[in-house]
Amino acid sequence: MALRAVSKRFGATQVLDGIELGIAPGELIVLLGRSGCGKSTLLRIVAGLSEPTSGRVEIGGRDVTGLEPRERDLAMVFQSYALYPHLDVASNIAFPLMIRGVAASERRARVEEVARLLGLEALLDRRPAALSGGQRQRVAIGRALVRRPPLYLFDEPLSNLDAGLRSRMRAELRALHARLGATMLYVTHDQTEAMTLADRIVVLEAGRVQQVAPPEEIYRAPANRFVAEFVGQPPINLIEGEVRGGRFVARAHAAPPLCALPGVPDGACVLGVRPEHVRVEPDDGAGALRAEVTLAEPIGDRTHLHLDLGGLALRATVGGRDAFRYREGDRVALGIDGAVCHRFDPRTGQRVS
Repeated sequence: MALRAVSKRFGATQVLDGIELGIAPGELIVLLGRSGCGKSTLLRIVAGLSEPTSGRVEIGGRDVTGLEPRERDLAMVFQSYALYPHLDVASNIAFPLMIRGVAASERRARVEEVARLLGLEALLDRRPAALSGGQRQRVAIGRALVRRPPLYLFDEPLSNLDAGLRSRMRAELRALHARLGATMLYVTHDQTEAMTLADRIVVLEAGRVQQVAPPEEIYRAPANRFVAEFVGQPPINLIEGEVRGGRFVARAHAAPPLCALPGVPDGACVLGVRPEHVRVEPDDGAGALRAEVTLAEPIGDRTHLHLDLGGLALRATVGGRDAFRYREGDRVALGIDGAVCHRFDPRTGQRVS
C-alpha cells in the first residue's frame, strides 16, 4: 500500500499536507499523534470514506483513489464496534460475507475459523448486548478478519476499554498479526499502543509526517523536539541553554553546568534528557548538582520525581530499591550523562546528531 502526496483541506484549513508513506506487505503500521493531527482523516481517505484534495492512494499496486469503499478490498475496525444489535455474534461476523453472496456452507466454515482464532466459540449465539466490551471488540475484529482482505484498518479500536482490558487486547492484536501476517494500518493517540504494536510508527503533527521509524528508533533517536516530547512517559526534559567549552549550561537558571558534551562546538542548543537518564542519589553535600524533590509520584515498580535544581524544573525516574526512597522536600544529588542526551537546534527544532 502507498500514499502519494496526499493532502486534504476543509475550506481554508489544511488537515493533511503532502503525506508520503509506503507500507510493505505484512507490516503493522501505527499512525500516532494528538487529537486533530489528521490521523483519522488519513485513515478515512485510505478507506474511501473521504476524498483527498490532492494525491492518490494505492492498494495492491493499483490506484484506488476514485473507488468506492466496497471496491477497495479492505476491512475496517471502528472505535465504536458498530455491531448490529439484532444479530447474534455469528451473524455479525458473517455479515460481510452475506452481502457478497458467499455460500452458507463457506460462511459457516469461515465464521467457525475466526471464532476459534479469537476465542469466541462459546459466544456465537449471543447478541452484542450480552457481551463485555472486550468481547464486542473481538467480534468487530472477527467481522473484519472473516473477509480475508489484503489490508486491515483500525481506528482507535481499544480506546473504549479499561486499562487492564486494553493491555490484554494489545497483546492479542500483536499475536494475531504475527499469526496472520496481514498488512495493518492502525490509528491511535496512545503511545503505549504504538510502541507495543507497531513494526513502524508514523508520528503525525498538524497534518505532516514528523518521523517514520521502528518504535525503538522513535524513542532513542527522535527526529525533532515534537517527537522527543510526544513519545515517552514521563515526558523528556527539554532544557534551553548553550554549550560552553564542552559543557552544557542551562539558560536563565542558577544551576551549574548540567553535563559534559566533549567535542560539541560552542553555541545555543536545546538539551533533551530522558527522566530515566537523570541519576538520583541521596545528597551527601559534595555533589555539584543538588536539587530538591518537589513531587514524588509512585507507580509501583518506579517513582517519577519532580525536581527543582536552582530554579530549573527537571523530571527523573527511579526504580528498584529506590522506587519508594524519596519524598517531597528531600535533598538529592543528580548526575546526567551527556552521551545519552539529545541536542536540538533551537531555531528549527530538528535533532542535531
